[in-house]
Amino acid sequence: MMLKMGWAGGGLGAQAQGITDIVQPTQQIERKGFGTHITIPIDKIREILQGYVESDNINAISFSPDFTKEERSVIHSVAQKMNLKSTSYGTGADRRLVIQKKLDPWQLVHKLLEVGGENEQYQLVMPTEFVNK
Repeated sequence: MMLKMGWAGGGLGAQAQGITDIVQPTQQIERKGFGTHITIPIDKIREILQGYVESDNINAISFSPDFTKEERSVIHSVAQKMNLKSTSYGTGADRRLVIQKKLDPWQLVHKLLEVGGENEQYQLVMPTEFVNK
């Protein structure tokens, strides 16, 4: 654009004393856009989710909000292939991914009864009509 305005090259100013080198940023913040390769180790994610599927754990797994949108998308697809429910909660930098097993209500009740009626995530409360009888 400057060439079109008559600039012949060299420094700017009355005596051409301005800098001629390109100004370099002091800090480069990496922003990754469309088509960037995902940096998360997918094999490690598969290993974690496979261990979760094979365990008796019925609690959800919550992933750190440090994952990018693309990385969360990859984890969503891996979870879906393993028949797990995946949901993202929050907005912006606080958005996190939660993975849990697909259990029907009776499976959940059965699992909770096996561990005494409650765990870190669930508490089984009997309906009052059953308690009073």
